Amino acid sequence: MFLAAHWAERWVPGSIGLLITGASLAWLLRELVLGYASYQWPRAPGVIKASWNETRVPSHRTIHVFAKLSYTYTVDGEERWGNTVQFGHSIEAGKVRAREILAEYPAGKEVTIRYRGKYATLLPGPSTWLFVWTPLVAFVFGAILYALITGT
Repeated sequence: MFLAAHWAERWVPGSIGLLITGASLAWLLRELVLGYASYQWPRAPGVIKASWNETRVPSHRTIHVFAKLSYTYTVDGEERWGNTVQFGHSIEAGKVRAREILAEYPAGKEVTIRYRGKYATLLPGPSTWLFVWTPLVAFVFGAILYALITGT
């Protein structure tokens, strides 16, 4: 005799998967929206205060290198600071791209910063990696949702 699976065997892991992919998708979409919006934000003069490579080794096979910057900028006589290179940049990993960014923006270089309220960015627009990860995470989210609804 065939016994039907208990509803929790499908809905508990499925709900956890929806929560994880849904939160990731929300963050990715937020970064995309902020990136595109930053093209229209006001500009302010700024100075790169520090620039460095950050290396992360999440496993024995993979090494991720990120370009990290900190800068100050002045708005209406008030000095502010920021460290966002580009929206979605925190998911970008590559030695070559990090080297290019650090060579172009050494400490002490005068730059133009885009800002709006508490947000500021050195490079307007979304990172190209957002166009890879957003559809991928959206597909996984949709597949989990489809499987939960249809029971497959």
